[in-house]
Amino acid sequence: MRCLVYALGGGLGHLTRGIALARAAGRRGIHSTILSNSPFAQSLPVAGELQEHDQLVTISPQFDRDQVAARLSDILENLPFDLLVVDTFPRGLGGELADRLSQLSVPKVFVHRDLNERYAASYHLAEFVQNFDRLLMPGENGPLASHPAAVRTERWLIRDAHELLSRDAAKEELFGKVPGELPIILVAGSGRVEEMDQMSRIADWLGDRLSGRAHIRFSTPTGVNGSQAHWPLIRLFPGVDVLVGAGGYNTVSEARATQTPLLAFARKRQYDRQQLRLNDTETVTNCEALLTQISDLIGSGFSSTRRVDYSNGTHQAVEVLASLL
Repeated sequence: MRCLVYALGGGLGHLTRGIALARAAGRRGIHSTILSNSPFAQSLPVAGELQEHDQLVTISPQFDRDQVAARLSDILENLPFDLLVVDTFPRGLGGELADRLSQLSVPKVFVHRDLNERYAASYHLAEFVQNFDRLLMPGENGPLASHPAAVRTERWLIRDAHELLSRDAAKEELFGKVPGELPIILVAGSGRVEEMDQMSRIADWLGDRLSGRAHIRFSTPTGVNGSQAHWPLIRLFPGVDVLVGAGGYNTVSEARATQTPLLAFARKRQYDRQQLRLNDTETVTNCEALLTQISDLIGSGFSSTRRVDYSNGTHQAVEVLASLL
């Protein structure tokens, strides 16, 4: 059986969720085709995450709405699939699915995470999602959480707990050798180019001010801005004592699942509400506050060992998909 996963959207979050679902589905014999227009899609080692019969189909991030609609129409007409999964945008990123869903005879599933309520109201999503057989909520509620077809799962993660590196192996990958017992501060850059530039400068700034008190590493998915290239980043979290990043779905979900202390900037997005996803202890607004909070964390007798054990909601999601198939 083949599942078509619509994962269009800027950044890396939609693609990562799609791959996480495909990895779990593959273990149940469900093959996946993931559609992505992420600017990272062509430069990440995605093939190593997918099984032999899975595939990633990319749509140029430079395409306008009409070009995306034309490409999607071609895919829906010529690519065989038995189930459609749509991430975040039930009508499609630019509305290109709005008139097509009712024409598809296969089961349809909407992945419904937190979403700007104005968007949901403007496009009458409460009525539109009647086109879907199930709404899957991956560890957080959205504005349609009370829908009768909604099913909540644990967070969707691209790695199960037993697949993470050991602390020493993670530190060795970050530093080339296992450093001393100073705390490890990992600054994660993702999203827009200017945001990566900012995180690069923050990593350098922290390196100066925490010299001799902590080891600092700056990482991005593809190794830009002089950073190290690490993806998926969650593999390394057993070796990380403080994670500095943004409030996107994957960063927050991975940090909480692995009990990695997170200090994050709430980025402004059109649909994603990062300021609501982060709690008060995770949120930072400027560099001085960040330095103070890191100092408090590493000065409070942090534990260099923690037991990482969590449930990966992708397996629950695949049970729902299998029941529909």
